[in-house]
Amino acid sequence: MSCEKSLKDFYMQLLAAVCISLEEIVGPGSRALLYASGKKYGEKLTENVEKASDINDAIKKILEVFHNIWEVEIKSDEQIVFRKCPIRSLCEKLNIERGEKGTILCHYVDGMFAGALSGILNKPVEIKLIKSAPAACIKSILVKE
Repeated sequence: MSCEKSLKDFYMQLLAAVCISLEEIVGPGSRALLYASGKKYGEKLTENVEKASDINDAIKKILEVFHNIWEVEIKSDEQIVFRKCPIRSLCEKLNIERGEKGTILCHYVDGMFAGALSGILNKPVEIKLIKSAPAACIKSILVKE
């Protein structure tokens, strides 16, 4: 086994451990904590990205910044469907149950995406999971003026 493969496997196991145990240890507030942490990270990553006024353009820029790790379908300015997601792939590979509320890591990713949108649109943005399903997750986007 190569060192790179071993490291990748270690990272996957680490994420799985966080996913499985953090909520048990920290309690219900862990989801809000991870969302806020992800949001800060998303804002930081897009500090130097050209601003946009259109949500579609902003999402395209985010996908570029994150090297297209997501495949999304923009339903409207208020709703987005995530067809491909690294967290869903991780959960499938490691048999982690996501349920309709997603996993705790989904909250981190939602925060990260919201923070990136906030940074590019230069407006506060909130993202909330509407439904997690095996093939896609539907999320609402709220851009505040």
